Amino acid sequence: RRNEKAEERIGLREKLSTPKHMAGPQNRHACDELFAQLYAESPWLSTPLTYLWRAAVYNVEQRSEFWMPPTVLVGPPGCGKTHIAERMGALSGCTTLRLDMSSVNATFSLTGSEFTWSSSDAGRPIEHIAESGVANPVIILDELEKRGVGGSGGDAATALLPLLQPNTAAAFQSPYLGAQIDLSRISWIISVNDVERLPKPLIDRTQILHCVAPTGAHLRQLVVRILGKGVDPEVVDLAISGMEAGRSLRWLQRIAVQVKAISEGPTLQ
Repeated sequence: RRNEKAEERIGLREKLSTPKHMAGPQNRHACDELFAQLYAESPWLSTPLTYLWRAAVYNVEQRSEFWMPPTVLVGPPGCGKTHIAERMGALSGCTTLRLDMSSVNATFSLTGSEFTWSSSDAGRPIEHIAESGVANPVIILDELEKRGVGGSGGDAATALLPLLQPNTAAAFQSPYLGAQIDLSRISWIISVNDVERLPKPLIDRTQILHCVAPTGAHLRQLVVRILGKGVDPEVVDLAISGMEAGRSLRWLQRIAVQVKAISEGPTLQ
């Protein structure tokens, strides 16, 4: 087993030793097009999208690379904060890694663990860069305020701090690789329902953006777009009622899959 783990680490080090692709828009016009699409999909989130658009334009023009400063999206369940982060990664080509932090009770999924441990690994961010070949992925930490804290695994929010600052992230010492790796191009997007449950040092290192839930015409537009045109108005009204009651976009997308399956499925004669 020790030999197998050694071979895994050697293979990962070899993957990471080759140059990685810097994805995303390369000029202001491409940034404008990307965020115009995001706004068209989620117009009720214009305030956080405006900040992200300006940050993208600045970094493309000043650093010649697509990169987002560490950002916390705060809002109620179902408002679309995780969705816009996922769409930004997908539309930009930067790839997206989403980690459900409510099930995390240690730091290892972010920073990795010592190679000498029997269950050691490099951590999901490093593994994702190796697998995707992209140096600047969008990594979403969903519901970070619900992480487990205590025990011997440490606090994931505290372990994240050096990765949020470009100078320390550029020389991150991986305990698994036994070497430095540059993680400074990662766009960290943290989504929470309650920002007060995050540690102050993390809040000090991030931009806090408040997200609101869609209402009125925006909500109806969203439901119709996801369910598809031609859907029974009663189904649309039921979906709107569910969203107003606190259901999430993921729930709405599951409903859309069911509606499509019913509409395209065979019918009894």
